Amino acid sequence: MLSRKMTALSLTAVMLTAGLLSGCSPKQAGDRSVVTVAEPAMTSLDPHAWQAQILVDQGTILEGLVGYDTNLNLVPKVAERWTESKDGLTWTFYLRKDAKWSNGEPVTAKDFYYAWMRFMGPENTQAPTWESFMQFVVNGSNYHNGAVPADQVGLKVVNPYEIRITLARPHPSLLGWFALSSSMPLYQPVVDKHPNDWFMPQYFVGNGPYVVRKFVPNGTLDLVRNEKYAGNPSGFNVGNVKEIKIIPTPSTPVQTYMAGQLDMAPISNPSDYVFLRKKMPDVVHETPNFQVQGLTFDKALEKSPLDDERVRKAIAMVIDRSIIANKVMNGMVLPTDVFGPPDWPSAKFQKGIPRDVDQAKKLLADAGYPGGKGMPTIHIYTPAVGDPQVLAAVSAADQLKNTLGINAVIEPTTGSLFGDIIWGGYHQDVKPGFFMSNGVVNWWDSSNMDLQTFEAYAYSLPPEWRQYVAKASIATNNPYSVTKYGSPDDEKKGIQEADWKPLQDAFEKDNAFLVQYAASQTDPAYRDSLTPLPSNAEVWQGYLDAWKNAKTDKDKHTAWVNAWNFIGNATGLDMQVWQDQHRPDYAKQWNILSARQAASDLDKAPEIAGQLAQSIIDSGWAVPLYAPKDIYITRPWISNVVFNKFSFGNFFQLQYLTVKDDAAAAKGK
Repeated sequence: MLSRKMTALSLTAVMLTAGLLSGCSPKQAGDRSVVTVAEPAMTSLDPHAWQAQILVDQGTILEGLVGYDTNLNLVPKVAERWTESKDGLTWTFYLRKDAKWSNGEPVTAKDFYYAWMRFMGPENTQAPTWESFMQFVVNGSNYHNGAVPADQVGLKVVNPYEIRITLARPHPSLLGWFALSSSMPLYQPVVDKHPNDWFMPQYFVGNGPYVVRKFVPNGTLDLVRNEKYAGNPSGFNVGNVKEIKIIPTPSTPVQTYMAGQLDMAPISNPSDYVFLRKKMPDVVHETPNFQVQGLTFDKALEKSPLDDERVRKAIAMVIDRSIIANKVMNGMVLPTDVFGPPDWPSAKFQKGIPRDVDQAKKLLADAGYPGGKGMPTIHIYTPAVGDPQVLAAVSAADQLKNTLGINAVIEPTTGSLFGDIIWGGYHQDVKPGFFMSNGVVNWWDSSNMDLQTFEAYAYSLPPEWRQYVAKASIATNNPYSVTKYGSPDDEKKGIQEADWKPLQDAFEKDNAFLVQYAASQTDPAYRDSLTPLPSNAEVWQGYLDAWKNAKTDKDKHTAWVNAWNFIGNATGLDMQVWQDQHRPDYAKQWNILSARQAASDLDKAPEIAGQLAQSIIDSGWAVPLYAPKDIYITRPWISNVVFNKFSFGNFFQLQYLTVKDDAAAAKGK
């Protein structure tokens, strides 16, 4: 039984108490300017990927126009100031003239332009464009898709210290995007010369407070002070640590800390937490986080009892969150039945489903499963064994069995597969049930105020919808489109003009529908969200022009493939039309609220986010369970530790770390 395996985790505290407490080895005097930090393993330091390196790219070794202070407020960094036009479409940033690269060269607007265009370049096919403000820039996405040349993108270097950004439509909370790794500048001469390993110590040129002295991919990372760094004179930019050593987070962080091999480490194991609170309370820190974890319908394709709202609501009604929070997670989390910890801005606009076992039993009986009889076993997908979410899932499964007679099987999965189940859309091998989900804030943006509602609004649709959309999205090439237009893998396709006729006919039909559908919407934000800028017609003309201007058969085929994807891939115009024609009213309302939230500023978005989250809660497609705290240990002489409350967790903003010297420590200063 999985629940029995979980008891092994409690052995950690026993081991520590029995053998390692006496092995605690405080750092010796004289080396407190070197701080060793536990972080996830980093395969690269290139900021153009949403991986662990963002923890050092965002402010420590690279510095953007804006960044975070120690309280996660947005503050100017390389930017001296900025302006926003009255219509919200034009943002102009003015750079400080004293900002330097680590080789002494000035940081200029061209460095930002180069990095942003590199990120969005059509050759960067794996770029996580969803984490870049470039998606809002005029022709930013079209440039990435190969539909327009670089000179049609809404970026302009006005002079070495001024860069202008033109948006397709206003985005009131745009500023938060410039603190992200995708917005960092890069030093072009080195990146162009060493495109795959420019971040290695022998090549690295950065503009952050620290530079790379040693880096072993998936191993250790040593950072030392950047002697050329000049921070914004209006704020606090860097502490007094001379060297930061980063090691991959060990499986036993407490033991490693007590052995003197680590100065800062996150704590995620409930047994470790209990031990530390009892034995070493002075080194434990805990703060509220910006996330919620719980159960979400797992996007299974086959029809099941979970397609009945009565069954989903019955499940939501019987789970006692306090048991999970206090008895299973030992107080590391706060119980919640809404999307947000108590002080989250949108939480006050939500109301959870009250716990009512009798009403839940009635709902289940009305659905045809009295006492759980006839109810198929459901599956709960979790991270691999060892992750605390598994403990919560086991508790939820036990409660479903004890109260409703529902059998639930825990399905621990590996990291990549679990991530694919959560973020990868429909998955054909998933059996009906739930997955342990994590609603997070990626960064300061109005669209994040709903804590993503576990993305339930995107996939919680009828089985007929799930099966149709999944068939298009799971295959490498949408089979519906292959049948109609031919395969994009056929290198002979797209060479002749006649190959374009089926696509041309489809475009004209799709575009006519989509334009009319958008125009018929009464909600302005929703209507705008359905009205792409530039228009589909303009983008389509770009594909045609690319084909006409192609010099080789290969280039003609490439232009045709790009057009094929525009019409026929799983998110293309064909599928947009089908979804608009078949979307249930409740899902359309979710889309409307989501569009309103994204179009609002950070002051107005929480109330709209609350409405969206409330609808998800009431439907039972997602069941919030608890809000994790950020818990970590540090040496008592370290201050200005910033734990990342945004997605990815762990420590970041390491540039602020400050240590007391021995004399100050002795005086308790």
